[in-house]
Amino acid sequence: MIKRRANLVAKEISEMRDGKGTVFATGLMELAEFHGAGRIFSHMRLPAGCSIGLHPHMEEFETYYIIKGTAKYLDDGLEVILTAGDVAYNPMGEAHAIENIGEDDLEFIAYIGIPVQ
Repeated sequence: MIKRRANLVAKEISEMRDGKGTVFATGLMELAEFHGAGRIFSHMRLPAGCSIGLHPHMEEFETYYIIKGTAKYLDDGLEVILTAGDVAYNPMGEAHAIENIGEDDLEFIAYIGIPVQ
């Protein structure tokens, strides 16, 4: 299956997880395509100053791959700076948040997976 960029639509999400501003999320897979092993595989774009607020993952894990920009990332209480090429993994039971602290858009791929039993 091929999905062309022209057919992918970004959703605007205001104050995502009590974050700041508007986040643009482009889903790259539909829920049925995960076959129970995940629920989100998206290209995320956060304009300057925007964020996704602190939130936990209790029954799942989340990974971010930073494509461009500079982010302040809260990794279960530890604040770190992420830039292009960095990967942030948030395991089950932990919380995280991300904020664009640069002047340009922050872009990353977000994947939420569900452990297979």
